[in-house]
Amino acid sequence: MLNLYGFPVSHYYNMVKHTLMQKGVSYEEVLVMPGSGDDYLDKSPLGKIPCIGVEEGYLSETSSILEYIEDSFQGPSLAPSDPWGRAKMRELMKVCELYIEAPARQLIPVVMQGEKDNDSHLKAIDTLNKGVRALSRLSVFEPYLMGPKLTLADIMLRYVLIVVRGHTALPGLNTAGCAGIDLASVLPGLEAWDRAMDASAVSQAIDAILVSEISKYMGKQPD
Repeated sequence: MLNLYGFPVSHYYNMVKHTLMQKGVSYEEVLVMPGSGDDYLDKSPLGKIPCIGVEEGYLSETSSILEYIEDSFQGPSLAPSDPWGRAKMRELMKVCELYIEAPARQLIPVVMQGEKDNDSHLKAIDTLNKGVRALSRLSVFEPYLMGPKLTLADIMLRYVLIVVRGHTALPGLNTAGCAGIDLASVLPGLEAWDRAMDASAVSQAIDAILVSEISKYMGKQPD
């Protein structure tokens, strides 16, 4: 049995959970919060969430986990079958992770806490703009990023976008607006992609859990 370590408000945790559910892999969730003790460092050396435990040992870093799941378990394929296609998928995933999620995360204090812009925020705004435009150039949105087939890149982007434009559970988290980015204009295929992703029973199940868990962390129940 695969163990998934983390907590259900983490968007990286939900990328892994979505992939497991999409492929029909059995797993057990183990609640781990940020800042867990030294015991967790034996599993995830940097203390990062998520982490998985399997017969061979433990694995952290989300992109590595996603590829391990794809390569190790049966179920619907979530990656191109050819080396070039897989490399292009990894390219998309790196853009999502390093040039969209990472700078968007830096802007959260500006959006949610009203911090004033500083040099690091201005750099994050520039990087986020470049990342979104790179995503536009690399994607076809027919309706998924790489064409008619859902891939790991789509799953990663779905949860990265929570940090960029918010979510039902986090409606005020709009770092794209802070960066002056009109997502509909830069990514004209995004609306159709959203419909395809939102139609998934897996997406709907994870969204429902996220709304419930966010309300618990905020000390209130969803409306």
